[in-house]
Amino acid sequence: MGASPTGPLAIYTNTNKYTTDELKQKYNDEQIKEGHPENVISDPNTTVNGITFKDDVGLTYVASDVARNAKLIFVIAVRIHEIGNSINNQTGHRLHIDTTKHPLVLYHDKDAGMALEDCVFGGQVLPNGMVTIAPAK
Repeated sequence: MGASPTGPLAIYTNTNKYTTDELKQKYNDEQIKEGHPENVISDPNTTVNGITFKDDVGLTYVASDVARNAKLIFVIAVRIHEIGNSINNQTGHRLHIDTTKHPLVLYHDKDAGMALEDCVFGGQVLPNGMVTIAPAK
């Protein structure tokens, strides 16, 4: 659980530093470091489009190749998603999703970022720009 800030939150997003492959490696490294090897992503078809590292919760990342090549709505959704994770990590106040309304949105991602993405867009934004409440394949 993160610290409870006494003032405004500061959240910055970097869209240039890491590619999707580099973010996947960073995610896997973080999982191993935290003692969660079961969370390592081994599927070569799974991408990490954005990330918020627990040791720097005020800085979020959107993969540079996503920022350059994806539909704008998807880039915005990845950013919103990571802002949700940052808010959760900075405050310790978990954002909640109404799983009775959209039970399948959480199929692959159960974090606060998905809750905020669902709140803003009404579901998960897919790379093609469509919004769905069904799990991404």
